[in-house]
Amino acid sequence: MKKRSNKLIGAICIVLLMAATIGISVNAKGLKATQKSPAVVSTKAGLSAKVVAPSKSSFGVYYFSMITRQLQFGYTCPNGAESIHFQVFKNGKLMDQGYYNDLTAGEGFHSAKYYSISYNAVYSYRIQGIDAYGKAGAWSAFRYISIPSIKASVKSNKKGFKIKTPKNKRIKKYVVMVSKSKNGKFKKVKTIKAKKKKTTSIKKKYKKRGYTYFYVYSYIKVGKKSIRSDVPSSYYILTFK
Repeated sequence: MKKRSNKLIGAICIVLLMAATIGISVNAKGLKATQKSPAVVSTKAGLSAKVVAPSKSSFGVYYFSMITRQLQFGYTCPNGAESIHFQVFKNGKLMDQGYYNDLTAGEGFHSAKYYSISYNAVYSYRIQGIDAYGKAGAWSAFRYISIPSIKASVKSNKKGFKIKTPKNKRIKKYVVMVSKSKNGKFKKVKTIKAKKKKTTSIKKKYKKRGYTYFYVYSYIKVGKKSIRSDVPSSYYILTFK
């Protein structure tokens, strides 16, 4: 009998809703940003005491497609603010910034703009609220995104699979998460250092003639810490006997 070949199935589309991923609710309204700030934003007199500093749970990824690598951000207007100033960086350099004006404190919305995410680049983003007088509040902490370019090959359900991960000076490590079902619990099976390009074997028994799902998360170097990317690289594989 002929041996059946093992196949790697391509990247699946993931839709990450903020309500599910970072714990805040966002309505369906998509807003366009403007480059014009509300009134005159003055920083000389210090930060606005009225505007609450945005928490990391008040903004994040609203939508992401692994097929097109298109992403939208979602936000909640901080208490005491009527506008939001956002900034997006790529590999430490400012890539985009703008303002969302005429908002209501606690109002949730998502950006109308889509961003194209490049493999292995590190993106960071943050927001600050602005009060009715045009005075800015404190910046939020940064959130981070990095999608590794990975390749995988499958031998059998008993031998597991191999994964190729890239070298990246901005990344501390990659963590491989595996599940037997798309909506099942993902368990960490391997941690791979990003100091050099590497091929790693994930030796474990997997389901015969069925889908095995796995994620790869990048952990970005931030000072002495490493912070997990808000978005993983996602693949699913089909294994045979």
